[in-house]
Amino acid sequence: VLLPIISNKIKWPLLATLSRLLLPVMALVLIFDFFENHPFAHFGFYSWLVALAAYIWLLMRDLMPKQAVFRAALVWMVAIIGGIEWQHYLSYIITSGVWLAIGWGIVPLLIIAGIVRWQKNNTDYKISRAWLWVGAAPLMLFLCAWFMFMSLDSNGSALPLPYIPLLNPLDITLASIMLILLIWERNIRQHFYKLESLMPIIAGLMGFTLLNGILLRTLHHWIGTPFQWTAIFDYPAVQMSFTFLWAISAFILMLLAHKRAQRMLWMVGAALMGLVVAKIFLLDLAQHGTVERIVSFIGAGVMLLVMGYFAPLPPAKSGAEQVEKEAL
Repeated sequence: VLLPIISNKIKWPLLATLSRLLLPVMALVLIFDFFENHPFAHFGFYSWLVALAAYIWLLMRDLMPKQAVFRAALVWMVAIIGGIEWQHYLSYIITSGVWLAIGWGIVPLLIIAGIVRWQKNNTDYKISRAWLWVGAAPLMLFLCAWFMFMSLDSNGSALPLPYIPLLNPLDITLASIMLILLIWERNIRQHFYKLESLMPIIAGLMGFTLLNGILLRTLHHWIGTPFQWTAIFDYPAVQMSFTFLWAISAFILMLLAHKRAQRMLWMVGAALMGLVVAKIFLLDLAQHGTVERIVSFIGAGVMLLVMGYFAPLPPAKSGAEQVEKEAL
């Protein structure tokens, strides 16, 4: 911080460029803290507070390079520090469960939400791109990967709280990530417009994964089935539950596609329903004599009849209709 001031006093502009070394020094210290201890150890809180404040001051005075990565790096470092400190200090209170892990979701989520709110009305394209796209996109990518991992791998135990579907720390965090993903995407369309066409696929895949994870966690906590995806092969109750979840999801997709006349979405729902039928014949019917087997078979048959009546294949659009839709 002092170098630009001294440089201005003695009329030596080259001296001010040494301030750029603050970023690599902070990165090296953070790497060391990550593997050795935690950033706030040994009065590190004050050191990092001064370092981050100095870096922000340099950015505000335009004393750092103009490249977006020099602004984005600040976001990444704050996210890493926040995640590490969340785990460190919370470990003094809780030593097990999902409380420690969700810090890696909550901290980046709050940072992205803050950036979106801050840059919402910013008309400077380069500055907005630096924070919203270059800075937030890697965090969003990390959150999506963390979302998939926690949805499929965590049993959601948050002792001393009981597990209530959708009303527990893990499911609330995962649902919040989906929400902030949609909000963030709306704010970066000017920087990466292709993401708009991919967003329904990404959100649909994440939502379906979340529903499956919630179902398996609910069965694990409420009826005692193991939190293992192989349980779908061994436990009739798990098989029946997933049969109905997938069938209902397929019906919703096909009904929505029928109302919107979207044949591709209808095909996705039909493919999911085909997977349900294959599952019934390959897995559910192997459970000879069980009530769950009978319920799954009858329930899937009823769903097929309902789909055929309420959600038939939408008619193909004519060329003129397609051109008119694209023009709109």
